[in-house]
Amino acid sequence: MDDPRKRSLAGLAFQITYVWVIKAVFHTNWLRAFIAWLLAMVIEVIILFLLSAVGLVALHSLV
Repeated sequence: MDDPRKRSLAGLAFQITYVWVIKAVFHTNWLRAFIAWLLAMVIEVIILFLLSAVGLVALHSLV
């Protein structure tokens, strides 16, 4: 079976890598990279809701 600790470590490694890439690409410190990561998550959620709304409107127009 899959060990839940491995999944949590993989998720943590992914998040650290995500912030590290932001830090490396924009040549900034860790705090600013973390803030940019938080902003990116907020923007992703907003886009998710906008695309979901467009999809629901498109489905409604087909009915």
